[in-house]
Amino acid sequence: MHVPFLYEEVHVRSLCVCPWLWLMVFLTLGEQPTSRVRIAFCHNAFVRKSSVMAALPQQRRQWAQELRRVAIVNGVASVSDNAARDKIKTMAEAVLACGSLSAVHRASAQDAWDSFRGSFPADAFRDSGAVAAVAASDQAASKEWKFQAAQLTYNHAGAEWASVDKGVLKALMLRLLLFIQTAVKQFAPLGISITVEMSLGTSVHHHIHVYFHLKVPFHRRTLDLFVFEGIHPHVETNKCSGKTYMGGVNRGHYYVVVDKKGSVDSWTDYPPFQAYAVEGWWIDQWYKCGKLDRQTYLDIAARIGMGFQRRLADVRAVEKYEKEQAIIAHVKEQAEALVAQTMPMKDFTVVQDFIALFDGKPRHRRPVLVIVGGTNLGKSMLAAQIMREIGQNMGVPDFDEITVEGSDFIDFSNYDLRCHCGVILDGVGDAYLLYYNRETLQGRPKVGRGGKSATMMYSYPFSLSNRAIIATLDLSASNLDAFEHDHWLSDPQNILLLRLTEKAYDEPSTSAGPVVAASVASSGSAAPSSAQASVALPSLSTTRPPSPVRPPAKRRMPPSPGFVRLPALPHLGA
Repeated sequence: MHVPFLYEEVHVRSLCVCPWLWLMVFLTLGEQPTSRVRIAFCHNAFVRKSSVMAALPQQRRQWAQELRRVAIVNGVASVSDNAARDKIKTMAEAVLACGSLSAVHRASAQDAWDSFRGSFPADAFRDSGAVAAVAASDQAASKEWKFQAAQLTYNHAGAEWASVDKGVLKALMLRLLLFIQTAVKQFAPLGISITVEMSLGTSVHHHIHVYFHLKVPFHRRTLDLFVFEGIHPHVETNKCSGKTYMGGVNRGHYYVVVDKKGSVDSWTDYPPFQAYAVEGWWIDQWYKCGKLDRQTYLDIAARIGMGFQRRLADVRAVEKYEKEQAIIAHVKEQAEALVAQTMPMKDFTVVQDFIALFDGKPRHRRPVLVIVGGTNLGKSMLAAQIMREIGQNMGVPDFDEITVEGSDFIDFSNYDLRCHCGVILDGVGDAYLLYYNRETLQGRPKVGRGGKSATMMYSYPFSLSNRAIIATLDLSASNLDAFEHDHWLSDPQNILLLRLTEKAYDEPSTSAGPVVAASVASSGSAAPSSAQASVALPSLSTTRPPSPVRPPAKRRMPPSPGFVRLPALPHLGA
């Protein structure tokens, strides 16, 4: 049985609208082998055409947007991108008929129009004949204007408009104000606001905003009434109605008189905070658009009152972030400038042993590298060089550097496990600080917490597992002898000690005299020879006087929590 209309004459949309048609096709042709191919072909064609039809509206809108863009750039009357196709056709023909159209714009408009028209059937458009290009100014001249509130913007690059003298600009503003007052007097103006502003991002010239609202509506076919000294203003009317009308009026007045970036002078007979209330969301929008600076934004927000605490917190948070980023950028710039001046470091056995501990093999714990030496010997530069080598081996090039000095705790709040291969504790003031934080610094695979307090509100987690720890100590640090006598600090499995007696870097030779080698000693290594006695450190076992800058810390060991301290018993012989 042959039913040709089922797959030849039936439109694909009919199959989509009436699913019973598919059932009839399968019941009628299901038993015929040749018909199954035709059914499959019809189904595939339906799926393909359905997907294409679903994408057509979006594509047509994109083509209309391109036509509208070219029309606006070239001053041709434009319509919205979702307008009727006949209006799109009128706009396209007007664009293509424009004599000042560039080759690039003409090609773009022609392609968009051909694609848009080709997406419709051939007889979908009415033939309107040749359409002449209609300039935006001509359209404005033929348009019927009716409004009660509007903003006028006068822009010019003439002599007075390009002046930097505030007196000249104020005189220009007052002259325009008198002109506007005279022009709208017949419409009983209820409020007029005017301001002169510098046009930012351009050469030095200014523009003037005027906003007014009227008791009697303005109803004219032209805007020639507002042409000031040959300058046609850009007009934006208040399109609000009902309850939102006065809100739009108030916002328009305040936008003109608010102290924006580039404002020179302003005047109004409709003062804010007196004639109307200022809404916080107005200044929020203008601040986000870059119209207001932060201080002006906060001053207005404080005067509004409501929501000031939130706005102040937001601005302070932004300022804090920008300050931090500025410091980071400055430090990075200075560090990069010093790279060329950095001299090569000397080789030390204890340093190579420390770097070898970060070979990728898992370890329960790792020792801390401690560099002890006088000032200006390059301890911090040596520590940074070691960290860079370890970071290169680990694939984590950055590291954190914490200046400890006289602090009794270590702040790891800036340490980031994701991008830091280790931590440099620079200028540790007391050797026992390493002992009191030994469980943290040994890098055991566990989570530690910093910023501890009674409420733990500001605590943060961190881990130093498989991360390098290097500490630098000056000769003024307290308890340096503990590196020889303390059971934990003197153990090479906990502390690798590097004592510098000379500079850790190779200086360029300035004379032919012999260069004295650096004296390096680590816990468990040989003592310095007698030839180096003149430059060797004083014995750490000798009791040194306390530092004149920071007295030695007095630490009180708490009693064991497992025993209760009993009161003293009276003497039995008493």
